[in-house]
Amino acid sequence: MEKKLEFDWDNFFEQRQESSLNKSYSLPVGRTSVSDTSENIIPFPIKNYEQKENLMSERKPPNDGNDLADIEEMKKKKEIILNKMLPMLLDDRGMSWKQLSELSGISLSTLYEWKNGRLPSDFSKIKIVSQVLCCSVHKLLWGTPDELEQLPQTEATIEGTYEIVVKKKGGLE
Repeated sequence: MEKKLEFDWDNFFEQRQESSLNKSYSLPVGRTSVSDTSENIIPFPIKNYEQKENLMSERKPPNDGNDLADIEEMKKKKEIILNKMLPMLLDDRGMSWKQLSELSGISLSTLYEWKNGRLPSDFSKIKIVSQVLCCSVHKLLWGTPDELEQLPQTEATIEGTYEIVVKKKGGLE
């Protein structure tokens, strides 16, 4: 039988505040058992109890990504929805993840990380993926075209009749 340990948050923070006020540390999330800590670690530093409370109140259960209303809400908030847009764009274009990987030169594991919600560490790869999928970076990240992309593309044209004059300037005669 596995022994579960309960974590005493109040005591933990009091000890940390007494021992080192300026150091940061990672915190286990919720009730933590010795055998199951890999899923329960917040991967960035938290310096005090208030930060921990704020973070815990912001955590939400994972979304399955199939709710179009949720995608529209994210678009309004301008949240990055790469993990929702990639599968949609691939499906629209009839491409597989493997094909995208081969055409973009980005590893399949990296693409799956993006699919699962991880943001890219190198955003130049997003540009490559957007070119392969024939869409803008803005659409790939936020689900909507950039306002500047929606402006009509015009080129300056000068209409009329032109006179071309060729004159000799200096030189031998």
